[in-house]
Amino acid sequence: MISASLTVRRIGLWGVAAVLSVSAAAQSVEVLRTPGEVEIVAPKRTLTAAAPLWQLDSITLLGSGAVSTADALRRLPGINLRDYGGAGGLKTVSVRGLGSPHTVVLYDGLPVGDAQNGQIDFGRFTLSRIKTLSLSVGENPELLVPVRTLGAATVSLLPTASPRQIGWRMGAFGLLNPSVSWAEQWGKTTISASGDFLHGDNDYPFLLKNGRTATRERRSHSRMQTWNGELAGRYLDGGNELSGRAAYRANHRHLPGPVTLYTQLGTEFSDEQQLFAQCAYRHRSERVSWMAAAKHAWQESRYVNRDRQYPGGEFRQQYWQRETYLTLGVQRDFGKTWQAAYATDYTHAGLNSDLSVDRRVHRHSWQQGLSARYRHSRWDITGRLLLHLHRNRLEKGAPHPLFFPGTSAPPAPDVRRLTPSLSAACSLIRRQHSLLRLRTFYKEIFRMPTFVENYYFNYGNRLLRPELTRQLGIGTTFRLLPQQTLLTDFDITLDAYSNRVSDRITAIPLNPVVWQTVNLDRVRALGFDLTAHGRFRFSAQQQLVVRGHYSLQNVTDRSHPEGATYGLQLAYTPRHTASLSLAWENPWLPIVVSTSGASERWATHQHAFSTRLPPYWETNLSLSKSLRFLRRRADLRLDITNVFDRQYEILRRYPMPGRAWQYVLIYHF
Repeated sequence: MISASLTVRRIGLWGVAAVLSVSAAAQSVEVLRTPGEVEIVAPKRTLTAAAPLWQLDSITLLGSGAVSTADALRRLPGINLRDYGGAGGLKTVSVRGLGSPHTVVLYDGLPVGDAQNGQIDFGRFTLSRIKTLSLSVGENPELLVPVRTLGAATVSLLPTASPRQIGWRMGAFGLLNPSVSWAEQWGKTTISASGDFLHGDNDYPFLLKNGRTATRERRSHSRMQTWNGELAGRYLDGGNELSGRAAYRANHRHLPGPVTLYTQLGTEFSDEQQLFAQCAYRHRSERVSWMAAAKHAWQESRYVNRDRQYPGGEFRQQYWQRETYLTLGVQRDFGKTWQAAYATDYTHAGLNSDLSVDRRVHRHSWQQGLSARYRHSRWDITGRLLLHLHRNRLEKGAPHPLFFPGTSAPPAPDVRRLTPSLSAACSLIRRQHSLLRLRTFYKEIFRMPTFVENYYFNYGNRLLRPELTRQLGIGTTFRLLPQQTLLTDFDITLDAYSNRVSDRITAIPLNPVVWQTVNLDRVRALGFDLTAHGRFRFSAQQQLVVRGHYSLQNVTDRSHPEGATYGLQLAYTPRHTASLSLAWENPWLPIVVSTSGASERWATHQHAFSTRLPPYWETNLSLSKSLRFLRRRADLRLDITNVFDRQYEILRRYPMPGRAWQYVLIYHF
């Protein structure tokens, strides 16, 4: 495994997470608030989808006590969250042991890309601007969707057109987050704008152990500042919908690196700028629907290490990413039972840097998808066939040291592949107050190597093959709406799965300085996810909502029976994760108590004793209240995280914050 110092120095903080993973938990259902009562609105697609699908809306997120988008992901099953700690720390997600590059992230319906490292930092998304957060595994409930959204797992973030409001968030360790949003509707057109600033010192205390000695230290060189701005518009006219969105983000942060004994290094810095613009049009009619969308994204990343070991006392790297994305699709309904859809995507991704070799790389991707669905009575069957064409190009630049003088390295080979999927669901019980549904799916999908894995100096390998993933799952959903009882709503889901990854891309050391990525590993993931939700109503304005989750993930190396890591759990993958939340909703002071934890993990595939990470539990408390001020509504909220001040690490040598607090004030004008 690549050491943290080498990774940060060579490929920046974005590259570190290419070889790490962690865990978290829970599920919820959609809630609609009306004056004087709380009414359950069952998320229809969640219950009737032919593959696992979980959704959290903004009201449910508030009721679960989530304090950030990454924290909200802990409420979803099967997720491994990699968290470097503190506000602004890198936070990425993998699902069911497949790795974060297999997770497709959608923002307002279109994919968010990162061709350099293949992973998305969820710390960049502001929770207060999220209307719906959902996770689908294996299959998309919609038939007509862009081909790139059909990944092994998909996390979808739907932003909200926030009303006119001003927000102020302040908390421990220098947390400061003012925000403003505005929305206006003129007939069929809605325009919204929002912006926020986030500052965090992240100088939280932690316990440093050295054998039998333990000292109280404080995290240093962790300050970060982020600016976000977003403008969106939407036009609705019957079956026609036209939408557009543009956003800009700038992030400056210190990179504290891993904690080492009695050494506080603070020489590394990272600056990032991200800009995207997208537009989409969708037409729906009784028989024919079609959609078209376009997106362009640009990103700049700068890494600086100020240290005497470098000539001139400073080492710099700078990268620029560009991605242009187009999609077009049409769906035809043949009566009430048959539907068919065709979609095609084109993506051009490019990366260039200030390195002396391999200055600019490109990838042209053309993906096509043919889908069919049969719906009749209690059955729902969906089949898809996807064609992937990827062409790699490398712009001629400076001579490459590993090839003949005066020549450039050749590009990675082109790839062409077909991948099928099939899902089916059957309603065994479908009554007014109860539902029992079975589902199963099989899916093949693959991911291309990232530009870092293909080309990075002393690390990349242009001959890498794509990772091929075969997913198989079976599950059930049971929902009960009792009448005239204290328990007004109850549902439970159980899903078992088997995932097999071939040609897994892994980094191995050629010598203490040079690492290279190769296709060596095969990984098998076996497990199941169990979620439960119950609602107890004591009166018209009082109720207790209970949500829980347990996941078992057995993710092991199956490469070589004689190998030292054969049959062992992968690094940073806990075998057991669980969570539980209790929300008491009342007209005086709503209270949410939540707890989540994970079993032991190892920082290496070899399970060396010195790299063992012990189990942990974290408990959070949230209080909220709405008031009238100057004839307008003001929402107040107090969050206390890690109430019992537990000392733990999700990633080795990256301590998580202990007990912390924050308060949020939102004034609607």
